[in-house]
This record gives sequence, C-alpha cells and structure tokens, in this order.
Amino acid sequence: MRETWHSFIRKIAGKELLTQKAKLRYLVMAVLGVHIILLCMNLYLMVFPMVVYNILIIPFYSFMYNNVKRERYLPTYLMSFFEIVLQIVLGTLMLGWHAGFILYIYAIITVSYYMLMAVSDMRKKLYIPPLVTVLCFVAYMLLYLYTHDHEPYYQISETAMRMFYIFNAFVVFVFLGALSYCFLLEIINSQNVLTVQNQNLEHMAGVDPLTGLLNRRCMEDYLEEAMAKAKQKGNLFSLIMGDIDNFKKINDTYGHDCGDQALVHVAEIMKQCVRDGDAICRWGGEEFLILVQGNLGTASVVGERIRATVEEEIITYHEQEIPFTITFGISTYVPGYRMEKLIQKADERLYVGKQSGKNMVVTE
Repeated sequence: MRETWHSFIRKIAGKELLTQKAKLRYLVMAVLGVHIILLCMNLYLMVFPMVVYNILIIPFYSFMYNNVKRERYLPTYLMSFFEIVLQIVLGTLMLGWHAGFILYIYAIITVSYYMLMAVSDMRKKLYIPPLVTVLCFVAYMLLYLYTHDHEPYYQISETAMRMFYIFNAFVVFVFLGALSYCFLLEIINSQNVLTVQNQNLEHMAGVDPLTGLLNRRCMEDYLEEAMAKAKQKGNLFSLIMGDIDNFKKINDTYGHDCGDQALVHVAEIMKQCVRDGDAICRWGGEEFLILVQGNLGTASVVGERIRATVEEEIITYHEQEIPFTITFGISTYVPGYRMEKLIQKADERLYVGKQSGKNMVVTE
C-alpha cells in the first residue's frame, strides 16, 4: 500500500509516467467517485430517478474497471462516454439547466481528444473525437431548447441548485486541469525522448560500430576544431597515426572474427591510455588516429604506452593466444601547417616505422 501511494505521488510529480491502463483506471475510479457523491446529494434532496440511476451506475463502473484490467480500452471509453451523456440528459431534465450537468459536455470533448493520443486502441480512429464533438453539440442544443420551454421535473431550492452547479463545475475544472497536466507531462516526456534519441543518433553517426571509437567523419570535425584553436589561441596538439602490424596475416590465418577482436582489443587499450580531451578514431581498416593535446613529447609517451600495452596483453581466440603489435607515427602542429600536411607527416612516419621493423613509435 505504501509503495502504491509513493508511486501515485511520483506520477503526480511527473517523475513517473502513467501507463494507458493506469490512465483509464484512474479515470473510471474518478467518474465512479463523482457518481457516488451525486447519489448522496440526490438522496438528500429525494430526487429518486437520479438516486436509482446512480445506484445502477456503481456495478456498471465495476464492469468498466474489469474491462480496463482486460485492456479493452476502446469499449471502456465508448460505454463511459454514452453513460456520461445519459447522466447529463437525465440530470438536466430532472433538475434543470442551471444545475450545471451540461458542463460535463466540455469535459467529454476534451477527454475524447486526449484519449486519441493516450490510448493505443484509438490512435487510428481519428474520426471519434470530431464525431463526439458533433454529438455533444447536438445534445447541448437539444437540451438548451427543451429546458428553455419546459420546467425541470423536480423543483429544488435555489441553494440546492447552486450546490449542484458548484459541485459539477468543480468536477469539470478538476478533470480539465488533470487532463491538461497529464498532456503537458507527456509532451515534456516526448520532447525528452526525442532529445535522447537525437543525441543517440548523433552519437551513432559519429562512432565506429565495431570499436566504439570516433569514425573518420567525426574525427575530421575534431581536427578542424583543434586547428582553429591552434591558430586562434596557440594551443599545441599532436597526431598519432597507428596501424596494427601484419593485420592481413591475422585475418588470413585466424579469420575475420579474430581480426575484429584484435581491433576491439586495441581500441580498449587506447581508451585506457589517452587523457580527457584527447580523441581516438578508427581512421580506416586497421588504422587508428589519435589527437593528443600536447607537444611531441607528450604524444610520444602516449604512443609508447599504447604500443607496450598492446605487445604485452596478448588476446586469446578459441583458446589460442594471438600475439600482435602496433606501429605509430607522430606529427605535431606547426604554425602554417594545413591539416592534410599534419596527417601526411604522421602517415609518413608510420610508414618509416613499418619499413624499419614495426612495433615502434616514430617521431622523426
């Protein structure tokens, strides 16, 4: 019971969204509660047709509650709609226009449009809310014309009439306020979901799906930003171009799954060895590019740390140890350099490392 109450409070506070089942369940309970109060008021004033009607409504809404449990949402809504219309007609005929039962018309129209969004069974039935609006208008005008020429069946005191009007107005305002609040929460939640989805899409668009590193397109944005900062503020940065040694042999000998495992393994090592503010990219195939904030010495330390860790941490594939190494070439930003020149320098030094025996870090 305590947890149920806490859950209700979280929903009211907007920290937990209502399911469509919960929405209809609360709506059915609220309508039943209104009928019980009306039953007491009519019993006190001895408006017996209304007393009988509201007594019969209690088992009806028990049936509606079970319908919600069985997820029969559309029949629940439609039957509740016709019941409330009947309540409006009966209340207006028995007690008169000024008793305020006609106010429920406004709530019915609002509920119909809200349910179109909130209940999955109604989302493809776009004709229901306009049809409900037309039926409500017809009922409104017929009751208005009838009560203009006919006295209500029961004559009650002006105080009692005001009591009914105030109660009915209060119920309608509470319903409209509650629905508007739920609608607002759902709009905010939808916006939050869209924001997260857009962020995820942006992240996915800039990330290599295998290694989780930046892809080439995203890395180019980082490089342009680093170049702009270097020109404007004199920030120093370096590039480390890396390539797994004999990667084709790994693929040919052990298969592409083993090659993929090697790429993921190297990517994880790189993530552990770089600092905040650095960026790592899978440049293409078995080639990696690391943007390091710092001079040539700083980049050399990072490159050597990665190289040594890759050599030391041997991966196991199908219970077989697969040793491999990686070679790096490093270049540092020099005023006047274009980005293409900086990448080319790192690539040339990587090539020197490959020609000189591999498994090394080349800075000159």
